[in-house]
Amino acid sequence: MSTLQLEQLINYSFKYDELEKLLKTSIDGFASNIQKTLDGIYNNYSLYDKINVDEYLLPQMGIVLNFNHFSGDELFKKGDFIRAIDFYDQTLQINPENIQAILGKANSLRATQKYMEAEQIYIKAKQYNKNDKVLLFDFGECLRQQMRIDKAIIEYDLAVQIDENYDEAAFYLGICHIYQGIWKVQFNGEDGEPIQKELFSYFKRISTLGYDGTYKTLSNALFLSLDGYFEDAMKMIEEVVKTSPQNYEALLLKSFLLFGKEKYNLSLEFLEQIQTQDLFIGFFRSLCLLSLEQYNSAIKLLDKILDSTPENQYAQIFKGVCLLKIKQPKEALTIFNTILEADPHHKAAQSYKGRIKSQFQDQCLEEIGDQNETNQDQELKI
Repeated sequence: MSTLQLEQLINYSFKYDELEKLLKTSIDGFASNIQKTLDGIYNNYSLYDKINVDEYLLPQMGIVLNFNHFSGDELFKKGDFIRAIDFYDQTLQINPENIQAILGKANSLRATQKYMEAEQIYIKAKQYNKNDKVLLFDFGECLRQQMRIDKAIIEYDLAVQIDENYDEAAFYLGICHIYQGIWKVQFNGEDGEPIQKELFSYFKRISTLGYDGTYKTLSNALFLSLDGYFEDAMKMIEEVVKTSPQNYEALLLKSFLLFGKEKYNLSLEFLEQIQTQDLFIGFFRSLCLLSLEQYNSAIKLLDKILDSTPENQYAQIFKGVCLLKIKQPKEALTIFNTILEADPHHKAAQSYKGRIKSQFQDQCLEEIGDQNETNQDQELKI
């Protein structure tokens, strides 16, 4: 069998991995050349070259072309996200409206933490199918991982409206409400009791839904914790961790519950075990560091978040608070003013700006005076 014949055979094969194994075991003498040929085809040929026939003729040939289960999805499952994106792009060259390929590309970009690129593709996908619950959930995840909690809640809620038994979306909707509750108590100074009652009602309701599995277990653990059964809740989560030591949701939930018990070191420890260190995890780590009075370390994490999402008001507020803790009111005031320019009614920014004026009035006035003198000197020079 010549190299040319091998290429022709591969051009019409959709089972690259199986073919590769077969060729390696069948033709020892040509193993090296075959591998080079396979690699060249795999990396350099376009998808159209691989198929080499019109996609509309394939069903007539007895071949069912389902791009959703083609090489892009297989590479995604293996964690080879860069090559998966390449295959999805090739699919979209043939059919730009292929929703599975659009979603596959968006999910691959999200897996490589290219959240803003992924977000634009999710928005495009919603133009084709705005009632796809999986699309809505994936978009919500993209927003949550960027710490855009308010918008993530909207997408999760839409997914749950379509299917109230969508356990993953229901779980993360609750997680985001918990996060908002922490924020309201810690930074807005709101009463925690009514917030806890709302969370209790939510998790009590979803604990009765007709699904089983990891997400229901974790939701039930949250319900138990809110009902005062912390130890029982931790045992339920631990059962999930035993079977899946790197389970993102279980480790995150353990961290949440420990944070609620003011066990900040342990909470931070579990967060650091999570493999996917997205912005949501980074922000929660910085919250633990603030609680441990490690303000400079918290600021470093927040700067990374702001590098990715410069207008993230959660991170901006939090950084301003950390700056106040290390006696840098001028820098903090700049942050709060920036937030108020974008949102004049931002309660937390208004509150912290007021604190600066009352606690650091002399220092701020002196700095403002120095700045005015500098501006006057510059005007005279002009």
